[in-house]
Amino acid sequence: DPPRPRPDSTDSPLVRSVERGKGRFAPARWPERRPRGGESRRSQDLAGVFARTESRSRKRAHGRPPRRGQETMADRLLHPPVPLCALVGLHEIHPAIINNMPKAKRLRLSSHQLHETFPKPKEKADVKDWDSFRPKGILKSNWVDKHRTHIPAVVCLLYEWDEGKDWTAQTGTVASIVQSFRLRNSLRNFELVVVIVRHRNALEENESALEDKHRSIAKDAGVASRNILLVTTTDLKSSLKKLEDHLHSAACRKYRETYKRVKKLKDKVPRSVKPMQVRYHFKMGFYAELYNDQYVALSHYSSSYSYLNQIKIPKDSDRVLEVKAVAEVVVFKIIYLLLHMNRVSDGLVQFRHHINFYRGHVGVPSLAFHHYAWLSDQYRTFGEFWEEAPSAQRHSSKMQNSGYFYQSAAEYAARRKALAQEALDATGMGKLQPTGEIPTPEYLGHVLTEAEQTLRASNEGRGSYAGREPIQQHVIVQRILMAESKHDHSEGILVLLTRAYENFKKQRCSRMILHVASHMAAEYLSTGNRTMAKRFFDRIARTYRKEGWNTILLGILQNALACAQSRGLGRETVDYTLDLLRSFSLPIAERQRLSAILANVRVEDSCGTSDKLLKCPVVSIPSEPKAGDASAPTASTGEQPPGAFVANLDLGKLDGISLFRIPNAASAGHSGDGLSCRARFFVPAPAEPPQAQAQTQAQTQAQAQTQ
Repeated sequence: DPPRPRPDSTDSPLVRSVERGKGRFAPARWPERRPRGGESRRSQDLAGVFARTESRSRKRAHGRPPRRGQETMADRLLHPPVPLCALVGLHEIHPAIINNMPKAKRLRLSSHQLHETFPKPKEKADVKDWDSFRPKGILKSNWVDKHRTHIPAVVCLLYEWDEGKDWTAQTGTVASIVQSFRLRNSLRNFELVVVIVRHRNALEENESALEDKHRSIAKDAGVASRNILLVTTTDLKSSLKKLEDHLHSAACRKYRETYKRVKKLKDKVPRSVKPMQVRYHFKMGFYAELYNDQYVALSHYSSSYSYLNQIKIPKDSDRVLEVKAVAEVVVFKIIYLLLHMNRVSDGLVQFRHHINFYRGHVGVPSLAFHHYAWLSDQYRTFGEFWEEAPSAQRHSSKMQNSGYFYQSAAEYAARRKALAQEALDATGMGKLQPTGEIPTPEYLGHVLTEAEQTLRASNEGRGSYAGREPIQQHVIVQRILMAESKHDHSEGILVLLTRAYENFKKQRCSRMILHVASHMAAEYLSTGNRTMAKRFFDRIARTYRKEGWNTILLGILQNALACAQSRGLGRETVDYTLDLLRSFSLPIAERQRLSAILANVRVEDSCGTSDKLLKCPVVSIPSEPKAGDASAPTASTGEQPPGAFVANLDLGKLDGISLFRIPNAASAGHSGDGLSCRARFFVPAPAEPPQAQAQTQAQTQAQAQTQ
């Protein structure tokens, strides 16, 4: 047969079909780049085909809401895992394939170079005497992340087929690539899938002939015939859908095999070895989640949690840290599955049982703040799950919503802040700036490194988890305190309170909104942000004053007064002081303190141009003026303004700011600073110029004549 045109030619059917399919995106040109070492021109053209498809996908995805910026523990560890597949070969088109998969949630695709080697598994020791066996830990800290992002179940080898070359020669090339890849990764038992990328529009062969040739490739490469797939650039959407379905089924098949292998290992372990039962049941539940069997996963996670609660350790030991860390992961796996199975009440009961069981497991007494940090994380994570689960949202109401869990998390975080500050001050680490990095432990919940754990085990000797007091406990305390000194407690509290505020606002819980806002204002005040604190206090005081909640309003006004004083706001200071004197029966010492504040406050004058000390006359008005007494009220400072009577005060005669003291009957006999519950300031308006006064009188006379 004569040679067919190459796809990189401008007259080839591939380029013409792509230009027709682009539609209104046809004028766009992708920048050309020179071939790198070992990279063919054909690979660049293939990358351009995938890139144009990726451009259309980005255009369709434009306008979607952005993801949450920072990945939380729930996103990183507790959400259900998806099968991991690795793309190897033709590295330049990996981003386009990953971004154009039809169902991105079913698979997680990772990109690797052709000559890259995957991590090798560690050799596992064969335990013969389980009675004397003591594991180093329960669950490795990087095990979940390793199987989510590093160790794939399926490896997808990509190879671009050259239509102008000999079929037999290319078959041998594919077989050699497969064999060399298997030699480099012989210890990893993953499923191998070969994907051939072809330009089908340059061929005139029928489908059955192509499948026969692909089977011959599978035979030469030593791969199962079902694992030879075809991706065509002309029908890319359909090809990627078939590829995604096949990779997902192959990954689920591989995870089922791994599940059975772990089950055989678990059956060899006696039930008396609780840590190993916890580990194997957790791994089996994780693999069951990967091949999408939620009921089997829930059963194994429940068994793992049950074995974990049976481990007997002293509640004041540092071993509590490890047990609580593992319990957090396992119980939230259970809760997440229950919430997404529409078993909301069971999930809530499980969470309450978890909190009540571990509430007393404080651990080392000097690390009590770490226990409250753990409790805060439990409530925060459950609030996130409740907020994201559709079944939980249907059960949300004013009496039960995620705002309560965020509020409880903030309360425990506040306790953590107070206890951590005490511990840091007691040890002197609060004034230091730690620069060293804390080593990453091998097992979840450990603080010591692997070498330190080995030394500790040799010193303590073999035994149960209810062993002796740890020797290196001071090292654990020092490292946890070092990590705590780097933590910004106020920022964490404000984040939790903000999320609680938003959820209460969504459910229209007006009382809880004000309650949370008062805690936010107090936290802003403790951090020195008095502007935000005063803004919250003003909003809260407006509602409490209107509805008459005087007991709560007292503390709000006192904090608002402190904010106004620190910011030098004279008029706000006067308003808050008079409000406190008017509305509350305060002790004599407190009233004298407020009077001193009132006498020394700086306020703006009537024109608002400068500040001056408040030196105003205090006009005393008797509570019960005698009949026939036409005397004017007396001023404690300054001259007595003529014409100012009790019934009809001539306020125009008062110069500047004046304070009227009007005693009530209830406070007539009150002794102390002389200020009673009712007090008002009078600020005269600036005098109008003569021309403005004449115009005002003329307008008044004209209106009278018209009437």
